[in-house]
Parts: sequence; C-alpha cells; structure tokens
Amino acid sequence: MVIYGSRAKGTCREGSDIDLTILGEPTKSDCDKLWQDLYDSYIPYKFDNSVYSNLNSDSLKEHIQRVGQTFYKRNKNRDD
Repeated sequence: MVIYGSRAKGTCREGSDIDLTILGEPTKSDCDKLWQDLYDSYIPYKFDNSVYSNLNSDSLKEHIQRVGQTFYKRNKNRDD
C-alpha cells in the first residue's frame, strides 16, 4: 500500500485527506475489509482509497510513482 499526495509530500494542511492506493491485484473482499477497517479506525481524516491497477489516469499513476511512499507492506511469509 502506498500513500501519496500532500501527506506523502509533506505539504498537507489541517483536514487534508489521506490518499492511499493498493499495489498488486487484491481481491474485492480484501479491499472491502481494508477500507472498512480504515473507516472504523480512530484516525480523524477522510481516506481517498484506490487500487493502482484500476486507475485510469496516467498522470495520477505518474504522480504516485514519483511521490508515493510505502505505507504498509504485507509480509509474504505470513499465512492467512
């Protein structure tokens, strides 16, 4: 998962949302659970969530590649 936008660039303002995108090919159920967990969290900001492979905007993809930072990386050795 990658964070991008103003929070990744360090230019966020009070009330700025948190832009997150998932890399790879997550299942709909994985995305739904993740988005619900974020919504239910005590983080007092709005999340703008996406799946990178579903993005249609080349300029947004370029922005994510340029300024995005790893927010979470799943342990591949983990059994679910």
